[in-house]
Amino acid sequence: MKFSEDTIDLILDIKEFSGGKLKNEFELSALIEYTNTGNSDVSFRDIIFKAKFLKGLLKVISVTSVPKENSDKFMSEYTLELKNLTELILKGLNNSNSSISDSFTSKFFELTPECLMNFNLLIEDLSVCKDYFNDLKNNQ
Repeated sequence: MKFSEDTIDLILDIKEFSGGKLKNEFELSALIEYTNTGNSDVSFRDIIFKAKFLKGLLKVISVTSVPKENSDKFMSEYTLELKNLTELILKGLNNSNSSISDSFTSKFFELTPECLMNFNLLIEDLSVCKDYFNDLKNNQ
């Protein structure tokens, strides 16, 4: 797949911002490319906002001093939001070719421990993108 110059420039800027720590550059590029076209109902900013929220929610869940009833509520919320992010990403890739959406499904969305780990790494990368855009906005 060939990405536009704008997508490539943006990924390079985000990669530099992250200190070279992006794990899923191809997938981020695909999401940027397909969600920044006029044909997508989903924006990349919607996806990165949801990912940043999930990252924060996971941080709250990982605190051991949270009472059990709140922990269950947070886990339920996390599961729901994980499903919502999955749907957002797949909807954003709706106009991509089938090999791209199949690649996302096999790498991130199957119910295996490896896919969950990959999905969490993608969420980390998407959170970095959100931080990048927040940094841009704050430095204007």
